[in-house]
Amino acid sequence: MVKFGVSVPTPDASARAPFDRCYEWCERAEALGFDYAVVPHHRFTPGYEASPWVALAALAARTSRIRLGTGVFILPLDHPLDVAEEVATLDVISGGRAFLGAGLGYRRYEWDALGLPYERRASRMEECLAVVQAAWERESFSFHGAHFDFDDIAVLPRPFQRPRPPIWLGANSGAAVARASRLADGWLVGFGDRLDALAPRVDAFRHASQEAGRRGEVSLLRLVGLCKTAAIELGPYNIRVNTVHPWGVDTPMGHDETIHTLFERFPTYAASFGSILAEPQIADPRDIADAVLWLASDESRLLTGAQIPLDMGATKV
Repeated sequence: MVKFGVSVPTPDASARAPFDRCYEWCERAEALGFDYAVVPHHRFTPGYEASPWVALAALAARTSRIRLGTGVFILPLDHPLDVAEEVATLDVISGGRAFLGAGLGYRRYEWDALGLPYERRASRMEECLAVVQAAWERESFSFHGAHFDFDDIAVLPRPFQRPRPPIWLGANSGAAVARASRLADGWLVGFGDRLDALAPRVDAFRHASQEAGRRGEVSLLRLVGLCKTAAIELGPYNIRVNTVHPWGVDTPMGHDETIHTLFERFPTYAASFGSILAEPQIADPRDIADAVLWLASDESRLLTGAQIPLDMGATKV
């Protein structure tokens, strides 16, 4: 079954109550039937939550059904025992709605500020994942690794979900996707991957997950907008504003790349995207709802980037 989630917007720093728009957004997402909501994380970076579990606890107190997690939490920047306690606490507060969406991280300044070895983040990530899962699944445990070493630790509170909250990993490189298949329940796919190239990677991921005894879930991060149903072609990447179209570029985003440097590599694409931002257009939300239902009716459409047919019978104003 295809499920849909949303990313919670960042707090409005100019407002008297900066988090009010986050609360309203998440409450509205739950009312509309979305399955989950995520909060992003970075340290020392404007526009991101430095303490996402605190923000998610506030959202949990204002909702009752929607699942809540991170998209993504830079796991190796924190001590895994701290993370295990924080996520377990959120899971109890929310009545079993928490999940951990974790990522390796790519911004060196975060590691330098904390005195952590950037070059060893992959091995630190693997130990963090092992510690967090053991902390949730066992009453007490010991761990002896290159980064963390302790004996007979019991993490409290125990998570509400049994055996533990789900763990998804953000991954781009082949090694990172392989890590997700071995050590996590799912793969969080960034919006920099073209869907036609992504489909065989998803198949390989699911096969490797099955061999590792994992769930092999896949979450596709895609930007979706509302626009007029006018047939307007935008550049060479087959993006049309008369469709809800999962998009990507020919080359995945690099570890040190941002949306701005991605646009530098693809100037025509950037100009097209910029024209949408400069001249926003609004469509009947019922058209978008019909289009999303059409995509969700066949999972292969999400993976191949199928164009939504213009004559699908969407409701018009």
